[in-house]
Amino acid sequence: TSIRSHRIDIPSAESSAQTGRPNACNLCHTDRTLQWTSDHLQSWYDMPPASSLDEEQRGVSAALLWALKGDAVQRVIIADQLGWDAAREVSGDNWQALPLAQLLEDPYAVVRMVAWKSLRKFPPYAEIPYDFIGTPEERAAVRKQVLEIWRAEQKPPAEDLRHLLIDSTGQLDKERWNKLLSERDDTPME
Repeated sequence: TSIRSHRIDIPSAESSAQTGRPNACNLCHTDRTLQWTSDHLQSWYDMPPASSLDEEQRGVSAALLWALKGDAVQRVIIADQLGWDAAREVSGDNWQALPLAQLLEDPYAVVRMVAWKSLRKFPPYAEIPYDFIGTPEERAAVRKQVLEIWRAEQKPPAEDLRHLLIDSTGQLDKERWNKLLSERDDTPME
């Protein structure tokens, strides 16, 4: 699980955009963009709008950006949050297998382990065997199996899910996904 503390920061889409540090809003509303967070903080608390958001931060779920482009710390935090019951309750539970499957092949074993713990909370994937320190080929095979199960269950969505990189047929937008993944921050962590 994530490390919790008594330090309380005011949620800020601007701060998240500038520092990459996840904010409380997007750690629960994992399906929402930083633009959504900025809009709601402005509406509810009269906070100034985030001025430095780029196109991705305005149009793609912050959790997906941290899972695909983020550094190892961001990826492990998001892996945990995607399986958190409270976040699943407010963010739905029909899309998280996509980033969690991706994180099963992360360069860091701890990210893979946390992603697997979260993925097991979703019934279709709970019984799939996985070894987070297994060979890259074994981990790739499990990722493929998770994605096959996810694809088989998809139907055209009733709402626009482009912010989750899901197209109008209910399938993964591979081009956008791979573009974000190619920008992953692989700075070594110790």
